[in-house]
Amino acid sequence: MILFPYYRLSERSAQRHVQLTRKLGYMPMLIALTLVVSSPGGRCPALIGGLGLAIGLQMILAGVVGIHMQRKTGLPSVFNPLISDGFFPVFLFTMQTALTLLAVALLWRTLRNVGIHLPAWQNGIVATLVLMIPFTRLANELVRSGGMIFAPLLLDLCRYASINLVIILIAFAILEPTDQNQIPAVTIWACVTLCVMICLFLLIDHGIRLRKESLTHPPV
Repeated sequence: MILFPYYRLSERSAQRHVQLTRKLGYMPMLIALTLVVSSPGGRCPALIGGLGLAIGLQMILAGVVGIHMQRKTGLPSVFNPLISDGFFPVFLFTMQTALTLLAVALLWRTLRNVGIHLPAWQNGIVATLVLMIPFTRLANELVRSGGMIFAPLLLDLCRYASINLVIILIAFAILEPTDQNQIPAVTIWACVTLCVMICLFLLIDHGIRLRKESLTHPPV
């Protein structure tokens, strides 16, 4: 099972993905730098740490890519794992995930700086949605590689979970905390419950069909 084969530096498309990852790394750097400059006093350990982390990740990416490009110049054997085609796709996926999470964390900090404060449970839902991004990508790659028979079920689970979390956030955004009229609230929550049940039934049905296929056509 080979994951992210198009990320291999031996592939022609790999350089484009490396460049996109580098551009992705500019986003948290610019956000952190803007917040550091605009924050009162100009000093905030969290923002300075975020800026340093973004720069550090960019340096790690540049170093590993540089080592891979110089593989033919007789590097010591200690660098062999870093220049393997099996390592780099996983490394690049990890870098993309880390840079994305860092950018979202800094954007969340930006919202707090401008006075937008969400309740803890809404922060939890948003954090879960952000974490679903790499899990969904990984599940989609498992489906593409065909290495796991239940990978499509995992992909559906990630997608349905994301859909329902977004619907719940929208429902709470529509409903005002001080709203005394229960009819719209009941209607909205009935629609949310219906959506959750439909996704659950579809997920169970897909799991049953995959189970039957695995029994009928076991993997070789």
